[in-house]
Amino acid sequence: MARKKYKTPEQRKKEVNELATMNNEKVNNYFDSPENLKEYFDFMANMNFYDYSTRNSILIQNQFIGAKAVGSFKFWKDKGFPVEKGEKGIKILAPYIYKTFDREKNGNKVTTPVKYATSDEKEKINRGDIAVKENLSYTVGHVFDISQTKATQKDLPQIFPNKWLDGSVENYEAMRQSLENLSKDMGVEILDKPLREELGASKGAYVEYSQVNANGEMEKKKGIELNPRNGELQNVKTLVHELAHAKLHNSETENSKKLNHSEMEFQAEMTAYTVCSYFNIDTSDYSLRYLDQYTNNHEDINDRIALLDEVKQTSYEFTSHIEKDLLLEKSFDYSVENSMENELSDLKDKYNDVQIIVDDKITSISSLSEEQFDHYFSDEHGRNILEQYEGMEKDEVIKNFNNLGLEKGVDTNVKMVDGHLKEPHAFVVWSEAKTDNRLMPVQEMDKMLAKENLSSFVHSNYDKTRVNLVVPNDGKVSVHQLDRIDLGDGHHTSLSNHLKETNPNLLKHLPKDNNHLNEVYNENTISETIKGIYNKNLQLENSPNTDELEMEVAKGKLTQLESFAKENIGMNQSKIDELKGQVYTDFTYRNDYKNTFNEMVNLQGSYKKYQEYLKEENKGSLSEEKIVNRMKAENSYLKQREDAIESGNIDEGTIEKMEKFVTKDSKTITDEKKKEKVLPFQKKGIKSNEYGLNM
Repeated sequence: MARKKYKTPEQRKKEVNELATMNNEKVNNYFDSPENLKEYFDFMANMNFYDYSTRNSILIQNQFIGAKAVGSFKFWKDKGFPVEKGEKGIKILAPYIYKTFDREKNGNKVTTPVKYATSDEKEKINRGDIAVKENLSYTVGHVFDISQTKATQKDLPQIFPNKWLDGSVENYEAMRQSLENLSKDMGVEILDKPLREELGASKGAYVEYSQVNANGEMEKKKGIELNPRNGELQNVKTLVHELAHAKLHNSETENSKKLNHSEMEFQAEMTAYTVCSYFNIDTSDYSLRYLDQYTNNHEDINDRIALLDEVKQTSYEFTSHIEKDLLLEKSFDYSVENSMENELSDLKDKYNDVQIIVDDKITSISSLSEEQFDHYFSDEHGRNILEQYEGMEKDEVIKNFNNLGLEKGVDTNVKMVDGHLKEPHAFVVWSEAKTDNRLMPVQEMDKMLAKENLSSFVHSNYDKTRVNLVVPNDGKVSVHQLDRIDLGDGHHTSLSNHLKETNPNLLKHLPKDNNHLNEVYNENTISETIKGIYNKNLQLENSPNTDELEMEVAKGKLTQLESFAKENIGMNQSKIDELKGQVYTDFTYRNDYKNTFNEMVNLQGSYKKYQEYLKEENKGSLSEEKIVNRMKAENSYLKQREDAIESGNIDEGTIEKMEKFVTKDSKTITDEKKKEKVLPFQKKGIKSNEYGLNM
């Protein structure tokens, strides 16, 4: 079987950038007209999943037209409707949050992921002595539409048990009551009659006003006026529109200061259109006419995305509220909290006989409180992982759980004990290196640590790491804490050598030889590592900001690795010197090229400046200032030109070509005033506390 080819960080970054670019281009197309916007919001309103951002919703639609319900490969498998063989995944941008803290290293602060914190650092983090920062990054994920699975229309109620799947909504009274409940939750009063005697053609407005309360004091109030001429359908649609104003644009929000009237109206109307569409209430004729004046002059892509994101989130909030009320109307049991508690208790009982490794010790799930059980088995979304393994045999559940990585947000120091384990396994408890935290056979662990050992030579002094050894014995499992390993210290080579010095009684659980490390420790890998460190050292030597201590540490790492290469794979000094010679030649060439390129760029800039002053001198009436400016620019350029030729970096012919190019290009240059940056939808500002007046 061919080995799976994993993408490099550069390849992953490129793919993320390509998806983002495609996404931005699609957003541009959506804002061309109300009809294009309708395409996006129709898609969003019909999606059966709301935990996808605006950007990802657009990416999904762009790749899979007509997508209705999407989920990961595992989601569909767990629901009992696996993805059909040969189906291609839909790419999305998957965010993940990781926490970092500042570590003191050689007198400097080094940003370090929390997962690599030492035991002492973790204690300080828990006490609040060390500040922790959350960071957001993205990777490429894949989802599949329901049409790519074995699921059919009749399976929808099973997949989405709390989903509003009726083809139409006739009970407008229930919807009106739900919107009134939502309004109360938001602290907004739906007024019995408008504050003004006549709203005219306006269907309604969100207003903020002051009123005397029972204590005789002036009190600030929020309200929604409805035109008494409205019918039921118009009232429902108008209420959603004005509630969107109340949510997004009340005077306490940042939006009330930074968005103009047109932007506010755009968001409110699109929220109303999306929510109504979700419940099969067609407002497209009205909404598209209403939006026609708001879809021009959009230039800032970030502002567009921000506007759509807020519409999407607000629509989801309103839809969820209405949906819950409508389902209650149909006598559905919505005791969600009690149901979740019962489900958690039932789930814990199901796995009561399973043991787990927690804090380096073995304990049973039956001995855990429900809070502990929920904590140990929750993913980054707060969902219990074991619940997602519904339908699997316990052996398969144990294997899947122990193979979870940090990307799932679980505590990777918690492992489920497999009573059928046949060979010793190990897992990393914590490390300053980027290790895999899965439970794995000791040979696999040894190879991973060997790779990180070489990596640690390059990027740090050494990376402290602690590993637990899990050993099966007659159907039982024991856990052994190994002494700390210092990757990249020039001394560590393998687990067996480590145990010889620290825990010799455990050597019997490891392979008798280290042949499995030959694919890591060989002349090719060591040579590339030496070249990488030496190249880094040359960069430090040529950097004006490198201090003596940093340079001393870098040289020490190279010396350590050279000794490591001689002792462990038999490389001689002659071979090492040859490698360093190759790196030095390549580095010198690249450095000279870079210097020459920069010198040429500066020379071209100087010549352009001289040409601009020359052009200015020949335009209009001649003045002393024009002559002086031109002469200064000319003298400066000629001096730079002479120095460049004398240095030998740039020949005269190259400079002459540059001059011809600049001179030719300057003839086409015209002075244009920079366009004044305008916010999306910006027209003449309308200052009013009545945001829905022009509906």
